[in-house]
Parts: sequence; C-alpha cells; structure tokens
Amino acid sequence: MHYLGESISLVVAFSWTITAVFAEVASKRLTPIILNVVRMILSLLMLAVTIYCFTGHLWPNYADSSTWLWLLLSGVVGYIFGDTCLFNAYVVIGSRFGQLFMTLAPPTAAILGFF
Repeated sequence: MHYLGESISLVVAFSWTITAVFAEVASKRLTPIILNVVRMILSLLMLAVTIYCFTGHLWPNYADSSTWLWLLLSGVVGYIFGDTCLFNAYVVIGSRFGQLFMTLAPPTAAILGFF
C-alpha cells in the first residue's frame, strides 16, 4: 500500500476528533471529575487484563519502589490533573477550541524546556 502512513494519520486524526466530541458530551452530562474517575477505573481494568494476558499476573509486581513513585507522580500530574482540566475545558469552551489549544502543548513545552 503506497499511502499507508498517510492513511493511518487520517484515521488517528478522525479518532482524536470523535474522542473529543464524545468526551465533551460526557463531560456535560457528568461532571469532569466523575468522568475522569470512571475512565480511570475502566482503564485500570483493561490494563490489568492486558498485563494478565502477557505476564500471567494482574499487577506488574516486577517494578521497584522508585519506579512506582515516579509512575504515581506522573499519573497524578497527567491523568488526574491534566485530564480533569481538559474535560473541564470541554465544558467551558467546547471540544473544538479545547483541541485547538491542545496543539499548542508541544511548542510550549519546547520553549519552556529551552529556558
């Protein structure tokens, strides 16, 4: 297939758009915090099933305490704080403008990383 990469990128862009619209609707029906908690519970269950299929354990017990600490801190910042703010932005400004501001994250991180 000649245009495999281009086709995949179009499917990904379409998926991001549909996900943002569904998250906006769900954030308006539920609160952003409740939506985030439900999403995290479902993600944890699906991750446990995936880990069980590959390792035979429901929980990755091969990680040390330092790894768990950094994973916990990353999850608090990214999933709890970041996604709750994103779902709240969907309620306040809508998914269209929310995704538009999301495109500013990589250049903003690069500029802040430079300084």
